[in-house]
Formats: sequence, C-alpha cells, structure tokens
Amino acid sequence: MNIKPPKNHSPIPDSSVEELENFFQQRDNRLLHFTPEEERIFPLMDQLQKQTNRYDAIEFYAKGGSKEVFKVFDQSTGRFIAMASLKEEYASDKDKQEQFLREARITAYLSHPNIVPVYNIDFRENHPFFTMKLIEGDSLSKIIRELRKQNPKYKRRYSLNSLMDIFVKVCEAIGYAHSRGVLHLDLKPDNIRINNYGEVLVCDWGIARIINEKKEEKSNAAPHPIDADLINEITLTGTIKGTPGYMAPEQVKSELGNKTIQTDIYALGAILYAILTLHSPLDHIKDIDQVLDKTVQGEIAPPSLITATVSKSLEAICCKAMHHIQSNRYSSVNLLLTDLHNFQHGFATQAEGASLLKVLHLFIKRHKISSLLLGIITVSTPVFMFNLYQKERIATNNLKLYRQEQEVADFFHAAGGFSILQKFRNEFGRQNATSNLKAVNFILAKNPNNQTAHGLKGLAQFALRQYAEAIASFKMSKSAKYNDLILLAQQQMTQKDDLKMFKLLHKAGRYPLAEQTFETVFKELTKADERVHWIKELTVIFNKQVKAEELKIQYKVNRKYLSITGPSSIKTLRFLRHLPLNTVKVNNMNSFNLNSFKILGFKTLNLVNSTLENANALLSMQHLKHLYLDKRHNEKHKEIIEQLHSKGIRILVVPLP
Repeated sequence: MNIKPPKNHSPIPDSSVEELENFFQQRDNRLLHFTPEEERIFPLMDQLQKQTNRYDAIEFYAKGGSKEVFKVFDQSTGRFIAMASLKEEYASDKDKQEQFLREARITAYLSHPNIVPVYNIDFRENHPFFTMKLIEGDSLSKIIRELRKQNPKYKRRYSLNSLMDIFVKVCEAIGYAHSRGVLHLDLKPDNIRINNYGEVLVCDWGIARIINEKKEEKSNAAPHPIDADLINEITLTGTIKGTPGYMAPEQVKSELGNKTIQTDIYALGAILYAILTLHSPLDHIKDIDQVLDKTVQGEIAPPSLITATVSKSLEAICCKAMHHIQSNRYSSVNLLLTDLHNFQHGFATQAEGASLLKVLHLFIKRHKISSLLLGIITVSTPVFMFNLYQKERIATNNLKLYRQEQEVADFFHAAGGFSILQKFRNEFGRQNATSNLKAVNFILAKNPNNQTAHGLKGLAQFALRQYAEAIASFKMSKSAKYNDLILLAQQQMTQKDDLKMFKLLHKAGRYPLAEQTFETVFKELTKADERVHWIKELTVIFNKQVKAEELKIQYKVNRKYLSITGPSSIKTLRFLRHLPLNTVKVNNMNSFNLNSFKILGFKTLNLVNSTLENANALLSMQHLKHLYLDKRHNEKHKEIIEQLHSKGIRILVVPLP
C-alpha cells in the first residue's frame, strides 16, 4: 500500500515549541494503521454472535426428587455452572413443570450469600430448566457421615467449632428467607453444601412456600414413591411433604398447626442434633410410621444420650428448637441465633435457664486474667458473693417496681383520675375480687373522695365476703344503685344463706359480682363433693331450665380438672370464670356459648360432643394450650381452627362416641 507523507514531513531546525506541537498534530494518522480494518480479529464478539447452543459439555451431576442436575459449560460466560431440569418421566407433566418453575422463581427471589444463586430460567426443547451456581464440595450429610466413620481428613477439617460456624450461616440464610416471606420446609444436611473454601449454600427449595400464600394440599392424594438413598434421608411428597427425622410434627399431622417460621426452626434444631451427635434424629428406627409417630409425640432422645460429651447449652438450644409443641420453640430464627452467639462467646443461653453458678463459671472463662482474683474471693467469701448477688437482684427488682409505679403515677397524672377510673370500671367484671380491691385502693390513695371508686371498692369487698366493709364503701359512694347490695350484705352478716344470695345476684343481673363471689366461696370449701355440689347449684341458677339431677359433674382437686355432662339446654358456665382450673371438659351441650370462657385460666378444653356457638371466642382464650374437638367442629370451623393452629394451640380431633 502507497502512503504519501504529508508536506513538511520533518520539523524545521530551531523551531519553537508551539511550531513543533503543530507539526506533530498534522502527521498523517494513516501511518498508525498497519493492519487493514477488515482484517482485525474480535474473538469474543465472533464467538457470541455465532453461538447456537449456549450450554455445552453436559454431564450428569446429581439427582433428587423430580429433578436432575447437570454440570454444563456456559459459553456466554465461559464457566461451568449447574443446570437443573425435570427427570424424563416428568418432562411432559404440566403440574410438575409449574412446580419446578416455581422452585426456580422462589430461589431466584432470594439473594443471600448462603443461598444458591439462580442465573437463568428458560425452556430448552419445550422442557423447562434453570441454571445456578455449580457447588463443588460436600453436602453436610456427607461430612457428618465421614466424621461418624472417624475419617482423619474430615476430623482435621471439621471441628465442632467449624460445624457450628456452618450452622450459623445456615440459620442466617433461613432468617433472611423468612424476612422475605419464604419457608424452606425441607431443611436437612443433604440440602446444605460446603465447598473447599468454606462457602456454605442452602439448596433445594422445591417445596418452599410463601408465607400467607393459599396452599391447597390434596388430602386424598396418593403419596408418590419415596426417593431415598437411606431410610432417614427421604422426602415424602403428596399428603406429607418433608423429610422424616427433620420434619416438624405439623408437617406430619396438619391438625397440629399451620406450617410457619417455627416449622423451619424445628428442622434447624434437627440439623443441630445431627451436628452434635453425628446421627440424624430417630435414625435408629427403620419403620417410617414409627418415625412419624415419635415425631408427633416428641419422643426423641436428648443429644446427650447419644453423645455424652454434648454441651448442655447446645443441647438446650437444640431441644427448644425441636420442641414438638410449636409455640414452645423459638419464635424466630433471630432468637435462635442470639442463643448460638451467646454460646459461642461464652455467655449463658436463654434456652438453658442458667443458674447463678453457671453464670459465674462462664464469667470466669470469659475473663481469664481476673479469674484467679475472683476465685480467691469466691472461695474465701462465698457468703459475701451470695449476699452481693441477692442485693443486686433485690435492687434490680426494686428499680423495676419503682419504674412500674412511676409509670402508673405518670399515667394517672397525665390521663386524669376520670380516665383511669373509666378504664378500670370497664375491666372490673373481668378481674377477680382481690385484684380489683388492690387497684381501687390505689385509685382512692390518689383521690380519697372519688365516689365511683368507693362504689367499686364496695363490690370487691362484697365479693370477698367482707360485708361490713362493703356496706361502708357503698354508703360512701352515695349511690342508690347499691341499696340492694347493702340489704343483702346485712342479711349475710346475720343469717348467711349463700344459695339465696347467688339467686338474688343472678336475678338482679349482677353476673360479674356473682362470679367473683363464687370464687371466694369455692376457695373456702375443703372437700371435693362440696365443690361439686356448688358447681351444680350455680349451673342451675345460671341455666333456668336445667335441674340438678340432670347434671353429672366430676372435679379433681389435685389436677384442677372439671368435667360437666348435662342436658343440651345448658347455655353458659360463666360462673366458672375465676375458678382455679387447668382442664375443663364439656359434654352433650348444644349451642354452647363460649364467651364465658374467654378469660378463664385453664390450659385444656374438651368440647367433644358439644355444639358450639361463637367459636371465635376460642381465639381470645390466652391460656389455652390443648383443645379437643370432634369431626363436626373440624368441618364447621375450619378457618378458626387454622388460626388456633397458627397460635401454637395443639388441637386433637377425637371420634364421636
């Protein structure tokens, strides 16, 4: 090629700096083009433009459930990645395809260092697939198996501390997923991968669920075949979804509760169990039905029975996370992580309820420099140490009480006597007489001339059978609405006819006062048959069409157990409101009104063979832990039962007799 140089192709001697600069700016740029434009090479651009098949070098990598995973080379990015696709037998199943794509979308939705990232979701030859990071390394289940075999390589690499670090990362990933509204529901060591550089990834979100998402589970669907290598590393699909040993009781029996954050927390506890013992929970049982039954009953041996060297603190964390009653587990992964961090940094955990001695022991371990001095003080003056602890505890309690009283005083000053009195009067019928008397005395200490407060004080004193004091308070209230109670109190002081008193209170519509007074009478009774007699009497008074001979009542003092069987005409048992009861059984009652039970303190309620009105009242029973229902209730009140499940109440459906 002929390239003509420009005129003045050399600078003039003794040129100025400005002239030299102008000369070089005028040089022919064609001198820089030694290769023609059309001959330049762009290999990456050419490769991407000519690419017809993005994924190449496919080789089988792993399988599980309904999908297979392949190791492929991504020609676009120039790296090996993992590709998941449906197994051949499910490739044309639209339901399976939708479920598969749902897993991909949920996983892609979660962006966390410890959750496997998804790169692409697409179709290939009309079959769905998604690509994700290729995880080189071992599953946590393999690590646990190798440690159980005493493999030296794994023992050197995976101490308990390193396993706990892995577990913390898993918890952080699940805590993040929960914050995004996603439950995993199939957490197990086989779904946790650890590469050679310590990276931890939670995988397989195949049965994940969006919290609050409507989920229809076909109760009559036949279970799919079990896909497993080992008996306790199986995932059941269909009516039961999860992995026996790692699945929570509510995954086994839906009537035990909804699947919630605490369902994943149970599985995290089971993973911790496997880390501590090198055995999955219940792996010694080969019958699946037995595994599921023991899961529901909570019959799982504590880790220390499997491995004697297990830390008591870690065992307490594990057992709390795996509690078979949903409400007794950690309420969030953050609380579980707090206990784990406390253990790792040498502090007492909330789960173990540490004693003073344990707290001191941990304090010494954390402060080794001063431990000798502390040891001398502890050994030489144990009484001093104990007294110091007692004084600190008393001071803390006093400060707490002072702050509470100050808050009440500030509220009283800010809101005014009228406001607080109105609130108290509205709640008066719900509380027992002793609590009411304490509260009204506080009000009168602030305002001794408050007539309304004197009237309420009289009611509390009447319920406590302090009749003379009640009469004085009623008179100080200067209200004619208490005249009937003044007369009744005078009669009780002279002739004491409790049955007549209860009938008059009920007739006058003074139901809260009758209930509060019945608590006082009930406490004075020492024999079980006397208590049964009075429960019958009050049942008849509060239910006009019921006769005492129609009632069958059992009362067990030690167990605080009450069973009432009677005619269907029984509508209310509100007079039981303030009695000390743990268990109440109501039989053969139609259209039974539960409102009277709203603030009862019992923990177990049996309503089998009784027809319920306003079942919503069950949701307001703050102390309720166990509820027995029959099939009719389960069908009629499904939504309410689901809400009760979510509150951690254990519901048992009993066949009708």
